[in-house]
Amino acid sequence: MLNATRTKYDTYTQQIGKLNNVADPSRAFEVLPAIAQTLRAKLKVSSDFLSKINIIPVVAQEADKVGVGVKGTIASRTDTRT
Repeated sequence: MLNATRTKYDTYTQQIGKLNNVADPSRAFEVLPAIAQTLRAKLKVSSDFLSKINIIPVVAQEADKVGVGVKGTIASRTDTRT
């Protein structure tokens, strides 16, 4: 990466960290909803294509467990010859 690009990238990641109250934005973190909405709105305005389509955000599911209480495998191969 070029030095100028690295400097701009570091500035960008530091700003993302500040906005989300994260000390180290290079590690995984949860983006605050208000920040995500602002970023989505700015992206939509900056792109000709995105400004012409509907963007419907979905609510992130939290703490849902899939397959709780299922004994054995869910997917299997079936012998259709019999």
